[in-house]
Amino acid sequence: MNKFDCPHCGKPHLMLLDRCPETGEAISVVHKLEGVVLAERYKLEARISEGGMGVVYEARHIKLDRRVAVKLLHPYLRVSTETMKRFENEAR
Repeated sequence: MNKFDCPHCGKPHLMLLDRCPETGEAISVVHKLEGVVLAERYKLEARISEGGMGVVYEARHIKLDRRVAVKLLHPYLRVSTETMKRFENEAR
C-alpha cells in the first residue's frame, strides 16, 4: 500500500489516513501527491516546503525535461476569493 511522509511527525503513513496517528493533526491531500502528474505535464517529485497557504513541490516538466516548483493551495483556502487573489499575486 502507498505511503507518504507525514508533514507533522515525519514518519511514513498510509495514504488513506487523513490525520496523523502520532499527533492527531489533519493531513491535507496536498501532502500526498508525490509521483502525481498534473495537467499532463508536471510530475510532482518531492515536497520541498510548506507555508500557511499551501505546499511547494519540486516537479519535472515532462516534455521539456526541466525542474520546476509547483505550489498547491490548501483545499480549505480555495473557497475565499480574497485568498485566491493573494495566491495568484504570489505566483506572479
